Amino acid sequence: MVLESVLDPVFSPLLTLPSWLAILIISVVITTLTTIAYKYLTDQTKMKALKKEMKGAQKRMKELSKSDPQKAMKMQKDMMGKNMELMRHSFKPTLYTLIPIIIIFGWLNSHMAYDPLLPNEPFSVTVDMDKGTTGSVEIDTIPELQFAKDETLVKNVTDGSVMWTMRGGAGEYQLTFTHSSGSQVDQEVLVTDEPGMYEQPLVKIRQQPFSTVKISNDKIRPLEGFPLVGNWGWIGIYIIFSLIISFSLRKALKVA
Repeated sequence: MVLESVLDPVFSPLLTLPSWLAILIISVVITTLTTIAYKYLTDQTKMKALKKEMKGAQKRMKELSKSDPQKAMKMQKDMMGKNMELMRHSFKPTLYTLIPIIIIFGWLNSHMAYDPLLPNEPFSVTVDMDKGTTGSVEIDTIPELQFAKDETLVKNVTDGSVMWTMRGGAGEYQLTFTHSSGSQVDQEVLVTDEPGMYEQPLVKIRQQPFSTVKISNDKIRPLEGFPLVGNWGWIGIYIIFSLIISFSLRKALKVA
C-alpha cells in the first residue's frame, strides 16, 4: 500500500480531531489548491469574457422567448457552443486535480466513514444470503472471539440472514463462514481503540449462497444533532464546506 504509506503521515493527525473539524481542514486545503489551479491554469480573461457573453445571451433569450421563439432557440444553440468552449478551458485544471482528489477521497472513505470496533465492546456480525437460501451457517474466528450468551457457532438461516453478537480484545481477526452446502467465505475484522482504523464493514460477496457480510461499525456523522445534516456522512459535509469555501475564495481571488 504505497499510497497509504504516503497519505497516513499527512492525514492521520486529523483523526484525533472532531470529525467535522478534520473534514473542514481537508475541505479548505483541497478547495484552495483546486481554486488556485483553476485560476492559473486557465485563461481568466477569456473565461470572464465567455461568462459575461453567456450571461447577456441568457437575458436576451428570456426576452425573445415570448416575442421570437425561433430566434431564442437559435441563441440557445449558440450558447451550447459557448458552454462547450468554457468546459474545454476548464479541462486542464480538472485533469491536474482530479486524480489527487480521488486518491484523498479513497483515504477519507477508509478512515472517516465509520467508528472503530472498540476492545471488549459487543458488536454484531450479520451474514445476508441469496434469496431463497435455506440451511445453516457456521462461524469460526481466528483468534477466538467471545460470543454473547445463548449464541451458538451454527445458526439456521432465518429470513435470509444469520447474525452473531461477539466481543474481543484489540487485534485483527479472521471470521470464516461455512454454509451447510460446503460454501465458505472469509471476512477480516479489526478491533481497536485507534480512531479511523477499521475494515470495511459492508462487504458484498460474489460466492453463492452468500450475499453480504455486515459488521456493526457505527457510521460517523460529523454534524450529528444538527437539523437537516445531522445524519449526513463525511462526503455530504465535505460538499457543504467546499461549496462555501469555494464561493468565498473565488470572490477573494477574482476567479472567473
